[in-house]
Amino acid sequence: MPDQRPTEPTRRGPRDGELELFTSVRGLAGAVVTPVGLVLIGVLGSARFGVNLVTFLLTIAGLAVAVTLLFDFPHRTTFDRTGFVRRCPLRRQRVDWGEVASLDRTPPKAAAVLRNLGARSRDDAEPEVSGALVARGSRRRRWLLTDRVESREEHDELVELLASSDAEVEVYAERPHEQAVSPSRYRRR
Repeated sequence: MPDQRPTEPTRRGPRDGELELFTSVRGLAGAVVTPVGLVLIGVLGSARFGVNLVTFLLTIAGLAVAVTLLFDFPHRTTFDRTGFVRRCPLRRQRVDWGEVASLDRTPPKAAAVLRNLGARSRDDAEPEVSGALVARGSRRRRWLLTDRVESREEHDELVELLASSDAEVEVYAERPHEQAVSPSRYRRR
């Protein structure tokens, strides 16, 4: 009997009333390695040179980064017609569209800026949109939704989902470039 399991992960989109975006594997790895590395350097430095201001600050900084990432770095964000849910390692946060004023992007990484400068010299090259997707709310509130640019299809689905809702959310996040790879490429099957 042939295997009936799908070879591609199932994709939920605006037709189902829901869209999921995932954080990149690189972002998740950085979220683990950075605080562990800072704490490790601080502890090993304290063991080798004794406790001093530098080793103490490195250890405290590593612990602070770890706590922040555990409570505020989403590994998955699910959008629906009423809002979105950010799933962080130790917290699940629901935000309604009424609290959100706009969707925007973080500033692009230095490598993307350099590629865009090179693309300006070629007439046929499309500038590369990069930067994480961010929701901005009132009173300077910001929520990181993904750590990298989503694919064009996912961006279009998100805009379509917002249009089908009662939300009055401005979308300032530019549409990604054609070569943008989905951060959802490692979805569970």
